[in-house]
Amino acid sequence: MLSTTRFSMAVHVLCALAHHDEVLDSQTLAASVGTSPSYLRGIIGELREAGLVRTRRGQGGGTALARPAAQITLHDVLRATEQPGALSPHEVAPDADDPVALAMPALLETLDGRLVDAMAAELARITVDELVSDIVDGR
Repeated sequence: MLSTTRFSMAVHVLCALAHHDEVLDSQTLAASVGTSPSYLRGIIGELREAGLVRTRRGQGGGTALARPAAQITLHDVLRATEQPGALSPHEVAPDADDPVALAMPALLETLDGRLVDAMAAELARITVDELVSDIVDGR
């Protein structure tokens, strides 16, 4: 499910870009997020590959939103930064004969899928623009 740090940093970056409505360099974004520019560039790369931001290298370069904040949902961010599978089961001995041990991998996989689906549905309702509005309104 979520490695909350990557997802939350990506949301932070997108909100900063939307709020400032300008190209920001990785140093500025990293200072806002509270991490190193090199680590943040990896997350920005994922956002770029997902079509959520555009980047320019070199003098005057930086990162900007690739589309309006009202068209970027948190589900978009989730798909860009996270992989499902938080409930991956531990290894079960191949010769296990306990019905619980044998059933657990399939049960956890099904539960994980249900959780991912529920979370995706909720995140699809929330846009970056809404979050920025909450920031501006002091919520």
